[in-house]
Parts: sequence; structure tokens; C-alpha cells
Amino acid sequence: MVLNHAGAFKKTELTPRDFENAVEMTPETVLQHDPNLFGAASNNGQMLGEVNRRHKLSEQVRQLALKLGGRQPVEQKKKGVLGMLSKSGKVKSKAS
Repeated sequence: MVLNHAGAFKKTELTPRDFENAVEMTPETVLQHDPNLFGAASNNGQMLGEVNRRHKLSEQVRQLALKLGGRQPVEQKKKGVLGMLSKSGKVKSKAS
């Protein structure tokens, strides 16, 4: 279960705990309401991660997609300056 746009209507909305008690399920993810992010993505025809990859909401959606797809996150190797110079990670000499 995913709760979407949490915090949009503070006066009338159920808290995640109230919702959990009512349906007797724990929400997998609670996505907060962020009209700026959703509006920018919609207006530009982009996905949330394309608008702001580092936004907390973008990361939550990515984690949810990985979980639903049954995939494990791929760890990206940090490349140093030398790693970028060649695929093998070895520095090529000018003679080669």
C-alpha cells in the first residue's frame, strides 16, 4: 500500500497511522505532497527523477519501483580520474 500526496490537506486528512489502523495494513511508502516537483514534472513532460534526481520524493519513488520490480539497486562504482582514462582502469601511455 502506498499513501500518495500525504500532507496536502492537513485539516481533513487521515494520518498514516490512522489509515494503517483502519485498513490493518502498514503502508510500504508514504509519498509527501510536493506541488512544485509534481507541477514541474507535469509541465515539462518529465519524470520526477529528471526534474530533481536528489529530491527525497524522487528517491522514494525509485526505491518503490525497485521493490515492486523485484530488483536490487545497482551500486555505481565511483570512478577516479585514472578510471575515466581507460576502461581497464590502467593509464595508457602515449606510445601505445
